Amino acid sequence: MAGIDFVTDYKPTRAVYALYQEVEEGRYAGLIAPAFSILMLLLAVFAYPIAWLGRRLDGQPSEYSTQRRMAWLAAVLILGGAVALLMAVFQTFSRSVALLALGLIGPTAWVVPLLALGVLLALLAMVQVVRKPRDVGTFAGIGLVLISGLVLSASLLGLDLLI
Repeated sequence: MAGIDFVTDYKPTRAVYALYQEVEEGRYAGLIAPAFSILMLLLAVFAYPIAWLGRRLDGQPSEYSTQRRMAWLAAVLILGGAVALLMAVFQTFSRSVALLALGLIGPTAWVVPLLALGVLLALLAMVQVVRKPRDVGTFAGIGLVLISGLVLSASLLGLDLLI
């Protein structure tokens, strides 16, 4: 009888299990940077529409509306990638904690393009803002999205989740 081929969506990495072990031991240092980045991106996702509505109600036109929309979309894309990875972790964890030692189960291949596109959009928005007269609030908001995206990407790269 011929052997049976198994095909799964599987992302081999041992770093997630190592992080899980650290959390089990009460050490959370490996979660601080990604958690802070995700918090800042969530803030951007909610703050940009509220600020847009406020400007709309006040009747104040803005020369930075395109850049703000780009930063908002960048935050959504980066968070989408993070949520997909989190879902893969929970899917693997729900089957067995031991599976975390082997890697993640679930579709993770499309996460890298989401994160990369989000960071590139934030970078493009930042370049456009730098070329115009300074608006400190817009510069800070887009900078926050860009830095958060870079920090989150670096954290996930450190966990071998983006290779």
